[in-house]
Amino acid sequence: MKKLILSLIMTTILTLTACSTPYQERGLRGGVTGIRLDDTIFEVTSSGNGFTGRGAIYRYGLRKAAEMSLSAGCKYFVAIDNQSQSFNVGISGKNIVNQELSLMNGNLVYMMNGTAYNVIKPRTYKNTFACFNNKPNALIPGLIFNAKYVIEDVSKVNETLQ
Repeated sequence: MKKLILSLIMTTILTLTACSTPYQERGLRGGVTGIRLDDTIFEVTSSGNGFTGRGAIYRYGLRKAAEMSLSAGCKYFVAIDNQSQSFNVGISGKNIVNQELSLMNGNLVYMMNGTAYNVIKPRTYKNTFACFNNKPNALIPGLIFNAKYVIEDVSKVNETLQ
């Protein structure tokens, strides 16, 4: 009887795992899609079916962001909040003409051509990302991502789940 129950549990787990959304371009079963908004800014949307956990959907979105960062020639990326942005002509009397990370009023912001975007922790389903090449002086875990490491780590997690 115990063997029968154990085999039923294992069959159920394998069936549910097989039904979850794999990492793929978005289709009928879910997946990820990325849209380039500018040279170094893009939006990633990730989704899954009812058998795909939030953690997997989150990892798929990060992996897509890492892939898009590398294809844009960038090594690092951050999620930015495009709902709360501000335009700044200059900081400390200098016009900002290049992209950079800065502290502004105690918040980490991504600056690009005079526009400041708040750096945020990525959400589960839809995020706007900015990528850049220079490694920031202060790495903040969970906010600044190394594209190469994200792809390596997410690929390892996906292999163990399959």
